[in-house]
Amino acid sequence: MALLVGMALNTRAFLVEAVQSVEEGGAGLLSAHYNKLLAVQNMRFFISGELDSEIAEVFRAIRQQVEKQLNEHLAGQMYGSAIEKIALAPIIRGPRFSPASERRLVQHKSKTADYRLVIEYDRFLNGSEQVRRQLLVENLLLAVDDLGRKLGNKFEGQRLAQDISTLFRLPS
Repeated sequence: MALLVGMALNTRAFLVEAVQSVEEGGAGLLSAHYNKLLAVQNMRFFISGELDSEIAEVFRAIRQQVEKQLNEHLAGQMYGSAIEKIALAPIIRGPRFSPASERRLVQHKSKTADYRLVIEYDRFLNGSEQVRRQLLVENLLLAVDDLGRKLGNKFEGQRLAQDISTLFRLPS
């Protein structure tokens, strides 16, 4: 039981369900919950972009750093049962392109979220590396906030947003 509790610290709903099952049907049901916990994927992040070619290389370097930090530092964390992967593709297009349509897609069956939100081109182009990184992280936080509203108690969006803000030292 101690192993199960240690592994499930970040999944309050799972713990409540497991304890209720043990109380109702005995310890034999605990193994089913343990197997369910092992099958749950931890949160993963994938970042790409719909980009103007003028900023593609600069974006690539920042994207790689942010994605790596997210996947390394938030590994082992679970933020509810609804989402296991967030795919973020910021739209950063110069004025020569037509206005972009944002996309906010939740695929419940695959537990994936696909977000394409606009980052202002001039701010990204003219910003320092720190500003560009902040713009990308803020874009991700907008997606997390939207997911939290859409999914309610199935997704711990506020906790994920706080973890991201802490990781990148942004004010909360």
